[in-house]
Order: sequence, then C-alpha cells, then structure tokens
Amino acid sequence: MRLLIVKGWWYNECNFFVFISPFFTISLGLGEPEEDWRQCSLYGDTHLRTFGGELQTCRAIGARPLVDNAYFAVQVTNSPFGNKATVLSKVTVVIRAHGSCAMEKTYEADIKDSPLPRVFADGATLAGKGVRLMTLSPNRVELLLTHAGARLLIRRQGDFLSVALRLPLTLAGEQPLQLCLRGCSASERLPAPHGEPAWLLEEADVACRAANLTGAYLDACVFDVLATGQKDMAAEASGAAVADLQELGATTAHRIVQQPSAAMERRASAAAIFVGLLLAAGLHARGCTAAGAVR
Repeated sequence: MRLLIVKGWWYNECNFFVFISPFFTISLGLGEPEEDWRQCSLYGDTHLRTFGGELQTCRAIGARPLVDNAYFAVQVTNSPFGNKATVLSKVTVVIRAHGSCAMEKTYEADIKDSPLPRVFADGATLAGKGVRLMTLSPNRVELLLTHAGARLLIRRQGDFLSVALRLPLTLAGEQPLQLCLRGCSASERLPAPHGEPAWLLEEADVACRAANLTGAYLDACVFDVLATGQKDMAAEASGAAVADLQELGATTAHRIVQQPSAAMERRASAAAIFVGLLLAAGLHARGCTAAGAVR
C-alpha cells in the first residue's frame, strides 16, 4: 500500500503552515522545510555567500541591495578599511507593511554602533504580529519575519560587521539585482592573494584554523587577515560570521569564486585562439572535400 502525501502552503496568524493531507495540518512555526530554504551572507573583506552556495570575494564601495522582495529589503554599504581592504560598514533592513503582520519599519546597524541598536530607526520596539527584533548579545541581533518565513542575524565583532539571512525559496528570486541572487560582477571579484611571505601566510592560516574554519571559508579568512593586518580580530570575526551562516542551515562552500588572474586570462585566451584555429582548419578541410565531391 502506498501513502500519497499532498503538501501545500498557507499562513495563519502571521505564521507559515504546511499541511500533509487534506485532514491534518502541522505548524512549522517559521518558514518552509529545510530543503526549501535559501541562505545568504555578507561579511569580512568582503565575502558574499550567494543563494546558490557560491562564496565570492568582492570589492566595491557604496550601498547596494543584498535582498529585495515583497516583504522586506536589505541594503548593505561597504567602506574602505586601511590601504587595501573594504568592509561592511552599514546594514539597513526595510520591513514592508503587510496587514496586521508587519508595519513599515527600518532597522539600521552601523559599524560605529556599540552595542547594536535594540530598536527600529524611529525608536519603536514593535513592528506588527509577524515581526520580532531580539537582542541576542550586545553586538548581535536577530530579526524574525514569521509572516515571510525569514530570519536575519546581524553581528558586530571588533571592526567588522556581518549579516546572514535565511528565507524561503519562493522569495529568493523576486528581484534580479539582488547581490544574494546574482553575486558580484566579474570586475568586482578579487583574485587570491599572491606574493605574500610564507611566514605571514602560515600565521594567517594558524589564526583562521583556530577559529574552526575549513575549506573555502578558511581561504576567505586568510584573505581577511592579509588584507586588514588584524590577525586575531579578523579571524574571530570571520569565524563568528560563518557560524551565523551555518546556524541558518547553510551548507559548506567548496571554493571561492574569484576573478581570474592575468596569467589565467592569458592562458584562456590562448586556448580560445587555438581552438578557433582548429575549428577553422576543420571547416576548410571539409569545404575542400565537399568541393572535390562535386567535381
């Protein structure tokens, strides 16, 4: 005997629900099942983990949309840090009105804020039945938008600000210009550091491993340490930001998607030219064969 499970969605009292049959309904409290979540994060100098699971290292100054949908938008601002680094300096969350579930509110976190604000920009602490702003620690806040199935974690650690978020797949692709969706442009992606002394690389690697980082996240942390010169603080901030992302259920990034080096670009260009010559030679040979057949 087979059991047919029918699954659908609606929300009630500003919370998502899932029903597994026409007769039984199970409340999940917040959002969709794990396989339908999408996670994104921006942290460090400056690393972007996209909805697609890519980890990119980017450099761009100014404000840009991280997420934008019918329920809320997140704008991030990057500023210069030292001689060769940029860091996330401001996070602005705009909550859009949605009946009794949400009032239009703005939450702002600045790198200069210590502790992070416990209230919205207008001084209010409430924003509707579906919105909860919670202080997890003096420099870590959480925003829950239960009517949208979304959760945001904002953290300040030393000179670093980070934001991590999780939302349902159905909200992930509403606006094509979101950084979380499209990532950084190729021109904004940074190549892996090179030419650094071996002892400096080793020190950075040891500090980042002490922050329990592995794989692509370890590489990103080493990049931060080298770029900022703040070995312990950069490693701790990177580890904390990745911990927030993993708390939201994000899988491990396997590699950093970076801008190709000049040498790689030259090799790719040479390979393309070589392939083009082979194709041209092949077409010429086939043309000659066809001409001989006509004769």
